[in-house]
Amino acid sequence: MTMKLKNVLFAGALALTLGACSSTPAASSTPTSSASSAKEEVATEGHYTVSNVSGKTITELYFYKTGSEEKGTNYAEGGLDKGATITVDITVDEAEAEGYAMTVEYLAEGAEEPVIVFDNLHLETAEMFLKKAKDVTGGATPFSIVTTGTYNVTNTTGAEVKELYFYQTGSEDKGENWAGEGLAADASVEVNVEVEKEAAIAGYNMTVEYVGEDGTSVVVFDNLHLEEANLFLKPAADVEGGATPFLAAE
Repeated sequence: MTMKLKNVLFAGALALTLGACSSTPAASSTPTSSASSAKEEVATEGHYTVSNVSGKTITELYFYKTGSEEKGTNYAEGGLDKGATITVDITVDEAEAEGYAMTVEYLAEGAEEPVIVFDNLHLETAEMFLKKAKDVTGGATPFSIVTTGTYNVTNTTGAEVKELYFYQTGSEDKGENWAGEGLAADASVEVNVEVEKEAAIAGYNMTVEYVGEDGTSVVVFDNLHLEEANLFLKPAADVEGGATPFLAAE
């Protein structure tokens, strides 16, 4: 009787032990990881390809921290010719890189006042075009250049125009005859011109020339820029007298 009781107690203890082992949670096979937020990298360098399309030689060119009185390096030292291109590289300390803004300023030969091209330039890689002062004050962006021109041309000569050309000043190739089979008196035609970016940077000027009904060739203008404009072809006598092609005859 005593032996039987001991066996029962032993069996009960063993069952409790096995039950406790089976209820122990299994160790997780998935490693725990702590979330880490990587700090966003801030640019400390800026690289700018700068082209002078102002039409004049630039004697001073500065890229400096907006608000600073110290302008630093003159990147046009020795003169930056019209149509010329240079590379400007800027490096700042990491401590001041975040939110760093620069002013770009140039002074053209013969000018008394500098031109503020941009006052919120960030550290980046970009193309910039130094434009005429009047274009800058008119809101022209320094980050693109005009490569097209659109002209609404009206024949106010009083007779048919047989030929009409828009060609690069100095070129012997006059290109397309925009008068087609003839531009009647008081008729209009739209002329669209597109050039390569390199040509625009170099300073693309056009000559406008027409041939009248009597075969006379008339140079209307020899310094036309890429733009949108209305042009009026006037009689040869008026052109020789200095009449502007940009205003209709009164």
